[in-house]
This record gives sequence, structure tokens and C-alpha cells, in this order.
Amino acid sequence: MDAFASARVVALARSLLALSRASATGVLVIANHAQLCRVALVEGAARAMTTTAASPLLGDWLLQRGELDVAAHHAALGSGAAHGPVGAWLADLGVATRCAIERALQDQLRARMLEALRWRNAHYRFSRGASEIGVPHVSDAVDVRGLVLSALQREVDLPRFAAWLAQRTQQYLGLSPLGRALLPSCATVSTNDELLRLLERGAGVSQLTRACAGAEADLRLLATLCSLSALAPVAARDGSYSFLLRKRRQLRSQASAAELLEVRRDARADEVRRALRRLSKHAHPDVLGPLAPNAIRETSGELMRALLRAEAELCRQPARTRARSGVRH
Repeated sequence: MDAFASARVVALARSLLALSRASATGVLVIANHAQLCRVALVEGAARAMTTTAASPLLGDWLLQRGELDVAAHHAALGSGAAHGPVGAWLADLGVATRCAIERALQDQLRARMLEALRWRNAHYRFSRGASEIGVPHVSDAVDVRGLVLSALQREVDLPRFAAWLAQRTQQYLGLSPLGRALLPSCATVSTNDELLRLLERGAGVSQLTRACAGAEADLRLLATLCSLSALAPVAARDGSYSFLLRKRRQLRSQASAAELLEVRRDARADEVRRALRRLSKHAHPDVLGPLAPNAIRETSGELMRALLRAEAELCRQPARTRARSGVRH
């Protein structure tokens, strides 16, 4: 599957998702030539992080949320150096409530992780075991999956993805097992209910594109899922999907029974039955792969019902036609 973001960024994102799905506990170190961070993971969720990169301090996040007592903060700064965990020190001095500090710590952790996920030429390693990195853990875990989606959405090459979509308008895309694991987090980065429904059931590229309606955020979400191989072309058996699409177009254009079964209008009953058996090898739901989207299965069922009606019609019609034309057996 094509990736529409930096290979290093995608590789890091996939590794972090793998750790999340495995409920791993330990320390993930991410570093490039100028920066280094350490992320504490507990059962696959981010709980704390240290970084050498410049980033807003805890007080900045409290101020942004409007939950900082500015006068108390100035007094605290003038009273001497902070001691112990900064959050606990600020709470003890009445600068902010402990609940406000917890929320600000979560904001800080999310922002730092988003930034680290975008570092160029980063290397990473994970050490399974203790998750202590010298700073307190937040009480509520930060959703790694949502962070990965948000980070990659900013990084994807949207024009290249649009060109990729334009070449695959007749293709069906379905969620992989990773994609299904990510689906709940997709709802946190997109408010497009129609798109989320299509992702859940599997859909054609043209359907997904129409559902995005040109919204850049939704197109970036699709590109992100494709880059992670969470959304990928669904393999068809014996070309069944392209066959179903072609036959569905015939149904929509109200093709005749003979056209649907691909026989002459005056075909004998045994020829009609053979045609039905031949087409059923591509149209029946049982021949579809296990990852076939629900939309494909619905089309398959609709087509099989139409083929059976066409067979019943043509098995009666030839006898009447031959009788009128004076054909003898």
C-alpha cells in the first residue's frame, strides 16, 4: 500500500500503534540529530513524557485554559525555586486546582507527542518493563491512536493522494484489522458521520470521495488510513468485484433479462441455466473473500436475485417465441 507521508514518520506511527494494540508497558525513546524525548507507556497508553525540545510549560497550559491564578503564580515564582513535581508544587501554593493541573498536564503530553511524531529523520526504540521516566504520570491515559491519526493527518501529501484516488475510482477499499481498531479514534478526528459509516462497512473509492465533499480534513483522514495500511483495496476472487460493479451498472440501466444473463433472447432453457451457473461463480456472496465490504455483499445479493428472475423469465419466453415463429422440435 502506498504511503502519503514521510517513511520514517509512518514507521514510527505504525510502531506506536503496534505497542498500543499489544497493551505494552515500558519506555519509548524517540530521537533525531537535535532532539530526544522519552514516553512512558502503560498498557499501550501514554502516561508521561520528557523532551529536550522547546515546548510550552505547565503554567502556559493553565493560562491558556484560563485556570491559572496569575497573582498566586507570580507570588510562587518569587517565593523560590519549585520543589518536587511542579504540578503538586503549584497546587500546594494555590496557583491552580489539582483537577486543572491534571487537565493541563494532559494537554501538554498530547502536544509534545504530536510534535515528536512529526520529527524528521527520527529513530526510536522501545524498552519493555518499568515506565518510570522521572516525572509524574497523568491519571487518565492519553489515547495513542487518536494522537497518531492527528499527527499523520498534518503530514500527508494531499495532492499525491488525490492523484492516487483519481486512478482508482472503480476500486473498493476496506478496513484491515488495524483499521477496525482505529475506527473509534477516527470519530474523534472527523465529524463526517456518512464517511465514518462508509469506512465501517467498506465502500468504493468514488463513494468515499463523494462523502468527503472536498473537505480537506476528511481527505487527510483517508490518506492517513491508507498510509498505515488501515484502509486498503480489498482483494477480489476471480475478478468478482469488477464483475459486480459492471453488472450493477446494467441493473441501474434496466438491462433486459437476456443482457443480464449474457445470452441470446431466444436461448434454450438449458443454455439459460448454464449461463446462470457461470455468472453465479462471480456473483454469489459465497465466492467473496472474508474481507468483502458489506456494500459488496449487498450488491451481490441484489444481483443474484436479479439473475434468478431473469432465468425464470427466459426459461418461459423461448417456448412462447418458438411457438409463435412456428419452430418445431
